[in-house]
Amino acid sequence: MNGKWEAESRVVSLADDEPDIFGVYVSLVYTGKLPVTHIDTKNLPHDEKKSLLQEEYDDFFRLYALADKSQDTAAKDTEIAAVFEVLEKEGQVDYICLPTFATFVTMCMLYDRKPDIFPARKLVGDMANTCDVESL
Repeated sequence: MNGKWEAESRVVSLADDEPDIFGVYVSLVYTGKLPVTHIDTKNLPHDEKKSLLQEEYDDFFRLYALADKSQDTAAKDTEIAAVFEVLEKEGQVDYICLPTFATFVTMCMLYDRKPDIFPARKLVGDMANTCDVESL
């Protein structure tokens, strides 16, 4: 959304953004809070836990991309804090392994964005780099 906004039509196209992610973004802007999963995943079967957390991480990074497009630094900071809150809740702060919980599609989405989304790309790369083959 850098540069000329749609001054004549007064419409900002968000064709690449999902409506549910936009809804979370609007809620974040108005409340200053971002919901994270409060389900205790420690006793869930591995595949169910992986699926639940994968969806949450995907949403976090899609939200980050939307906040970046909107040039909303506060929302991006809140989103990254939420990623670490989930990591801490899952006991993974010391050993961060993103690919277990984030999809290849989300990782590609971040890398397809413009260069100024670099902080999220670096985080995803660092998280992917800490994984051992068995955790993938």
